[in-house]
Parts: sequence; structure tokens; C-alpha cells
Amino acid sequence: MSELCPCGSGAEYHACCEPYISGAETAPTPGKLMRSRYTAYVKQQVDYLIASWHPDCHAAQWRDSITESFRTTRWLGLTIVAEQNGRDDNEGFVEFIAPLYRRGA
Repeated sequence: MSELCPCGSGAEYHACCEPYISGAETAPTPGKLMRSRYTAYVKQQVDYLIASWHPDCHAAQWRDSITESFRTTRWLGLTIVAEQNGRDDNEGFVEFIAPLYRRGA
């Protein structure tokens, strides 16, 4: 049974964000990185979330908080508003909307 990717692309998960989350491929564009990170939140893939943050963020220190948020957060969809490449290959910008419901907030 095929499963649509939570990122809203309309593609099947195995052909969309799963290769990035599994580490088989690197997201080639800022938009695909954003979609894969959204999907990682939906699918509770904390290792990918930490690995895909910029090193200056020291994301590993937030592991417990991220994991705890999985219990109380329901993601309601992702809309990519705008995507733009930066000056360098390792820079890009994504404007997005990702509504969520947080239980107990």
C-alpha cells in the first residue's frame, strides 16, 4: 500500500522525503530540505532533524525537547510560499506555513 508523503507534495513518501530522512540522499534544494524536515517532525524522526540543522545551532542539546514535542504536537499541513537560492550553494531561503495543534498549550 502506498503512502503519500506528509510534506504535501502529492508524491509517495518512499519517492519523496524518505530518501533524505533515511540518509540515502541529500536534499538538493532548500524547498526539499524544508519538506523533508516537516516530514521528519510528522514522522518523529529526531535524528534527521538534529542532523539537518546548521551545526552552529548545537541541535543535539534539544533532543529531549524535540522528542517530548512529538507527544503533544499534531502537524496540520505544509505550504511552501516561496523558495529562493542563496548566494552560495549551501545557502537558501524558504518561506512556509506549517500550522500545528499543540495539546496542553
